[in-house]
Amino acid sequence: MKKIMPSILFYTGFALIIIRSTFSQFFNETINREIVDVITGFAVAIMLVGLIFMLINRYSSEGVKQYEIDEKDERKIRIKEKASYITMFVSFGVIGLLSFIFLFMGYTEVAFITVGGAVVLRIVYEIFKVIYKKKM
Repeated sequence: MKKIMPSILFYTGFALIIIRSTFSQFFNETINREIVDVITGFAVAIMLVGLIFMLINRYSSEGVKQYEIDEKDERKIRIKEKASYITMFVSFGVIGLLSFIFLFMGYTEVAFITVGGAVVLRIVYEIFKVIYKKKM
């Protein structure tokens, strides 16, 4: 749990910054500016604390040894491969959904750019598949 907590802090701070920027765009007049500043400060603080502890764990002598063991563990390598594979298909789905949303909203140029991004993603996937087939 000690190693997971800095990551949780970092990503929570990042999520709070994203939420803050989203809400400040839509509800600029209704939200008190001081509350937004407090949320931003809190988000940056916990994000920096999480980042510092992640760096300390990564570059300490015990952290380096554990990182090398984790990187060479076959089970964790397979988990990363499967997670990456599933993430690729989920990103295709999200990009497809976004392109349909943009198309229905009347932003045809943005919809075509989004589809172009999906095509580039698929081309990069196929290129690396060929590269890794040759290596293995």
